[in-house]
Amino acid sequence: MKMLIIAFFVFTAINSSAQFKNIKWGMNKAQVIRLDSLKNPVDSGNFLTVIENDGYFNNEKIYEFEKDSLVSVAHIRQRVDKKANTEKYTVDEFKAVYSAFVNTGYGEPYKMAFGGPTYAAWKTPSHKLLIEVVYNEKDGFALRTDYIEPNSIIIGLEK
Repeated sequence: MKMLIIAFFVFTAINSSAQFKNIKWGMNKAQVIRLDSLKNPVDSGNFLTVIENDGYFNNEKIYEFEKDSLVSVAHIRQRVDKKANTEKYTVDEFKAVYSAFVNTGYGEPYKMAFGGPTYAAWKTPSHKLLIEVVYNEKDGFALRTDYIEPNSIIIGLEK
């Protein structure tokens, strides 16, 4: 069962960019809401957030804007059962997603770390991609996938 859930997670992560296929960098909030069919997004200044629950996972999409212009889209996926959101399980998910990105055309990342911070970052002509293990005390560990406008700087990784 664990492998089935990880396989499903990998499939979802790889196809995340397809979830955002209708939107383009530079769009404003109204365009993103309309074109990505967002239902009840929470608008908190520079961010639009949508949280969906499929019974097994909480899926959070975060759209970031600078001067009402879309600059990044994040997807945070975490198990509903908070006791299952352990570091080991999340790192296993990270390794599976990392391998899938490497083997589906992204190749080796330009930056990466395991342990302490665990992340991998790639650059393409259309976007930057960052996957990382994140943690908060309330919910435990989660895997975060960020699609970032190619000219943006990833804080903490790039100067």
